[in-house]
Amino acid sequence: MAGCDAQYVLAPGLGTGLGSRDEREALVEVALRLAGEGPVANRLVQQHTGLDRVQVTTLLNGLVEGGRPVRLGERKGVHYVLPA
Repeated sequence: MAGCDAQYVLAPGLGTGLGSRDEREALVEVALRLAGEGPVANRLVQQHTGLDRVQVTTLLNGLVEGGRPVRLGERKGVHYVLPA
């Protein structure tokens, strides 16, 4: 996300189980970079971050509450994309 002036705010409660503020910010950056490349499923974020399913769900839900990315689908078919 080099050259991008966008700033992201972590939703309340996002910190649970996701490490320090710097670690959370790095995880947010990874998740948003992946979502910028195309639809993202929980498993993909797990592979890139080493987080477990619940931690990734917490991370992504916090980002959705903050307005980025958008959640599409339901249950096992859920994926996340950045709005156009």
